[in-house]
Amino acid sequence: MNKADIVRQLQIVRFSPAEKRVVGLRQIAQQARVSHQTVYRIVRTGEISAVAAEKLSAALACVTFRED
Repeated sequence: MNKADIVRQLQIVRFSPAEKRVVGLRQIAQQARVSHQTVYRIVRTGEISAVAAEKLSAALACVTFRED
């Protein structure tokens, strides 16, 4: 997954209604072993480091998104 896809997926999670979320950003951050502040900064700025991208890519691959 490239950096733009990771940022997009995190933004989808962040801005989706709470009742439609399968997991939140904190759970994704915990799974990826990065701080939740880092994840929120990525969503806010759209910038992501190579290390964070690698960790979050693996975590997001495990998340199933609802198509409702």
